[in-house]
Amino acid sequence: MIYFAWINNHTDRRDDDVLKVKAQSRKEAKRYADDYCLSRGGVSVMRVFTRKEFKRFDPGWHRLLWGVAPDNE
Repeated sequence: MIYFAWINNHTDRRDDDVLKVKAQSRKEAKRYADDYCLSRGGVSVMRVFTRKEFKRFDPGWHRLLWGVAPDNE
């Protein structure tokens, strides 16, 4: 299953990032994202979403990653 990890730099949302993670569970996806954050330094995982949750949370990022508008627009 694919999950989306919201990566935050703790200064402003302009530098936030979204990491697509293929994992068996949300907990495993968070662990992979945490490892990524440790390698980058100064960032942390704010939340891990499923694709459906991500479409509702941030339609702009969804458009950017999938190239289409979410169903609910």
